[in-house]
Formats: sequence, structure tokens, C-alpha cells
Amino acid sequence: MPSILRPEPIATEKFTDAAAAVAKIEAIYERNTAFLREHFAAYLAGRTPTTRVRATYPLVRIRTTSYAHVDSRLAYGFVSQPGTHETTVTRPDVFRDYLHEQIALLLKSHGVAVEIDESDEPIPIHFAFKHDIDLETADLRQKASSADKPLRDLFDVPSLAAI
Repeated sequence: MPSILRPEPIATEKFTDAAAAVAKIEAIYERNTAFLREHFAAYLAGRTPTTRVRATYPLVRIRTTSYAHVDSRLAYGFVSQPGTHETTVTRPDVFRDYLHEQIALLLKSHGVAVEIDESDEPIPIHFAFKHDIDLETADLRQKASSADKPLRDLFDVPSLAAI
């Protein structure tokens, strides 16, 4: 039995098209948050998971090997030095235009593909909902049986220390 229940891993993909990269980010985020919401609904319905449930944020990675394409006059849309640079992404539905612009500029500025992958950063259960978790689960919680394990034993929760 696994110590952590996770969705099936998604293979890293390289993109040279910003719109396709953003679509992949959105697909990973939606799949992973839906996984958490599904298991949280089961928890509220009295089907307590037998192990911890976790899904992670998508990430964007760029690998550069040269200073050749760096334009230091830019305020954003580039990385300042060669290396591997990556960041996690939350709520791509809210940040779609921003992500598209940034990824398009990275592609143009460096002439290399961006990689879209899953990070190691867990999505707290509270952030798997587009609005307030209490509002979105009110009907389920009214019908909920008492859970035999605390929420924090089963799902990742927000951590101010990590933020």
C-alpha cells in the first residue's frame, strides 16, 4: 500500500508554443485539483482514505546554456544567466494571459523550449477549490459523517512557514 495516494505522474513535455504550454499547465492544475476535491468529497462522505492524499502544482522550467540571448534591457520575460530556472504555478485560469506573455517572451528571448512538469510542491486542500472551501463543500459537510482521522493527517493544508 502506498504511503501517499497521488494521481498518476504526468511526463515532462517541452513546448515552443506559449499557448500550448499554458494549456498543459491548466490541464495539470485542473486534473490535480480535481483529484484532491474528489478524495475530499469521499472523506466528507465518511470514506476516509487509508493513506495521505497529495497532488502537486504544475511547474514551468527553462534551461539555458549561454548568455548569448540575454537582453538586459528587458524588465521581464528572460532569465539573467545560464542554468535551470523553474517556478510552480497556481490558478492558471486567473493568470492565463500573464503566463502566456511570460512564456512567449522566454521562448523569444532564449530560443529554447520551456518544459512543463509537475512540481514537488503539494497543493493544500483548501487551495484545490476555486472559491472558499467552506462554501463549496457546505452541502457535503452537512451530510458528513464524523471522520475518524483529522484533516491534517490526510491532506496537505496551508503552511505559513512554507509561504
